[in-house]
Amino acid sequence: MANSARPFGLKAISNNGVVKFGRYFAPASLASLGINTPVNLGGTSNSTNTINGQLTPAGTIPSIVVATGGDTNKLLGSIVGFEVLPTDLFKAGYNAASTARIVYVADDVEQEYAIVDDGVGTLAITDVGLNANLTMGTVDAITNIDSSSLDTTTPAGDATFQLKILGLLDEPGNEVAAYATWKVKINNHVLANITTGV
Repeated sequence: MANSARPFGLKAISNNGVVKFGRYFAPASLASLGINTPVNLGGTSNSTNTINGQLTPAGTIPSIVVATGGDTNKLLGSIVGFEVLPTDLFKAGYNAASTARIVYVADDVEQEYAIVDDGVGTLAITDVGLNANLTMGTVDAITNIDSSSLDTTTPAGDATFQLKILGLLDEPGNEVAAYATWKVKINNHVLANITTGV
């Protein structure tokens, strides 16, 4: 049975029963954000003392930007949730463009993720241990899920590639073929040292 061509972004998966996350500020200058959207540090922090009615002293929450796919582009992690908007409870898993918001990001350097490959090529079991980059997607306003995927054209030992391929995700129906779901961790992490693929 063929894999389903349904990318879901960079999805944090349980590491021994735990997914660690940090609190970050998404400025109103960003495009729409969804669950599993890959992000990086934004190089600044919140500039006001209140965000959506919540007291948040200026300078206390680092900002994020939507990640950029490709070699040398660092990653922080992926979005796992949003702080509730008191004025719009229906946006619990989605943040529209031009909306300042507090978001929760799986940012631990040891965090593992699941990601669907882009189906352009077919990864092989011999690609496990190599590094690869992201193919950036968009956020579906209905499902609230990001569509970023694993770039199948890039697996190599380059130390500056974004993700390290740990193996095929062990789940029913997942097989080594186009649109497979892979287990990865961030190789070029903004909070850690980088390593060369094996």
